[in-house]
Amino acid sequence: MKKSTIILCGIIILAILVVSISFMIKTIKNPEVTKEDLDLIDDSRVVDNVEEKEKNDFNDGLTDFSEVDKMDGEVVTGKSDGRLLSLENAKEIESVSRQYVSNFEFTEAEQYMTNRLSDLNVLDSDAFEGIKKYYYDLPFLCQLPELKEYEDTETMLNLIEGLKDEENYLIASLYLERPDRLILVKTPESLNPVFYGTIDVKSVEEADRSDSIYKEVDFFYKDKAPFKVTKISFEIEKNPLKAYIVNANNKLDLYKIMDEDGYESVYYTIDEWNKISGEDGY
Repeated sequence: MKKSTIILCGIIILAILVVSISFMIKTIKNPEVTKEDLDLIDDSRVVDNVEEKEKNDFNDGLTDFSEVDKMDGEVVTGKSDGRLLSLENAKEIESVSRQYVSNFEFTEAEQYMTNRLSDLNVLDSDAFEGIKKYYYDLPFLCQLPELKEYEDTETMLNLIEGLKDEENYLIASLYLERPDRLILVKTPESLNPVFYGTIDVKSVEEADRSDSIYKEVDFFYKDKAPFKVTKISFEIEKNPLKAYIVNANNKLDLYKIMDEDGYESVYYTIDEWNKISGEDGY
């Protein structure tokens, strides 16, 4: 065989080897995923990753609850040249909006109030002072249903503990599942009802200092005086109840839920639940 032919064959063989090696390297770096390969993937990990991303995206959109105490009038809608919000208007708007909250329709409550206030002069109205706490609570209440869907109890509790309106505080607490309320209710003698339906608030008033509850609260909050006790009379499933909300150092607590005087409901206290289910809430 001629020398030139041998050299040509050698070049061809070398070229084939180079191409083969290059292809192998590319295959190792970028392997083709076949259907059989996909079948070997752990589906649960894929689902978990998707759900975790969705939860993270949801949490990114939540209000920073550390800012609750810093809310000011800049969030109020309205028109500076609009009709001045009157006391009568404020009470009527608040009353309708609160009915939505009692039905756990938090978004509807905020939308109704925002729409009604949008054409009124709110910032220059003294009447707005009477509904300001309630109004500023609404954006936080609106987040409860989605938080509940994600079973994010910790964030729900943080949110509720930042509320400023006593009636909102009670309703939001009762919106929680029974075991999740334990951290909010201050006495084991309190009722902790399991119920269906909505809440019918009858009255909200500052508790009379002659009320026996004041002696209890005074002992419990002796290091946090002065404090204010609000009594809320309400019904669930047509059972008349009353709740005492304590405001100490500008922070609300659900002190106790009780049957109205002369009435005995079907609801258990926290102590009774502990005995029934073996829970230890305190």
